Amino acid sequence: MKKIISAAFLLLFLPLFNGHQTWSLPPSKIQNEEVFGIDVSHWQGKINWRQVSEAKSFTYYQSENKKTVKGIRKNNKIEYCFIKATEGLHFVDNRFSQNLQGCVQYKIPRTGYHYYRFTHNPRKQAHNYIKNVPRTKINLPPVIDVEYKYNEILKPSELAKKPFNKEAFVRSLTILSDELEKHYHKKPILYTELSIYHTLIKDKFPNNPIWIREVRPVQSPNCPWLFWQFSVAKIDGIVKINKKRQYVNLVDINKFNGNKKDFNHFVN
Repeated sequence: MKKIISAAFLLLFLPLFNGHQTWSLPPSKIQNEEVFGIDVSHWQGKINWRQVSEAKSFTYYQSENKKTVKGIRKNNKIEYCFIKATEGLHFVDNRFSQNLQGCVQYKIPRTGYHYYRFTHNPRKQAHNYIKNVPRTKINLPPVIDVEYKYNEILKPSELAKKPFNKEAFVRSLTILSDELEKHYHKKPILYTELSIYHTLIKDKFPNNPIWIREVRPVQSPNCPWLFWQFSVAKIDGIVKINKKRQYVNLVDINKFNGNKKDFNHFVN
């Protein structure tokens, strides 16, 4: 028996039936929810993704030395994950495939990140990432990780000696970003720290979402960030086994600049 559904009903409830959004809380509570995620690599060892997906809380610290710093408990789930995928021209993280599959299996929004090397060909770096990160397996934009480690010639003291490297960096990162955008149809997220952002990225990449590292859990970073890596955390499912002994393995914790509704729109 067919039923007539009013236009008003469709306008009100259609977003809940689009196959993507599965919110269980009323909008008034969704507006105030914080959205946290983690980033992982082979350094976290073998991760129990079922436990990560089911964890209802985590404890974060302002220092990796959790013995001397009081942990702060957050009653929040882990909502997404950035996974180290590639680096430079050829490197592939040896836990990437397992971590990606774990996130897919337990329906954790995810993407891979590429560690950028300034002295390496940007198109070949893009090829390394594209070859190893299936477009159909990620539902967040690709990520380019820009740090000083292995890129020391981009430090302000070195740029003062060779200022032309600044423009060379912009050209190189633009090529890498454009190549990834062509393949994944999403503008790559740029991960970096405040010094690099203000020196090399600000005004040059206005349309790339920014994932900023600033270990300062109270005050928001001074830049237009979308994701903020603010601390390290302890969470169920991430331990490391060393000589038959398990111990807590801290993992970077990140915050999304918005509520769950905003995050779902970003993912979709």
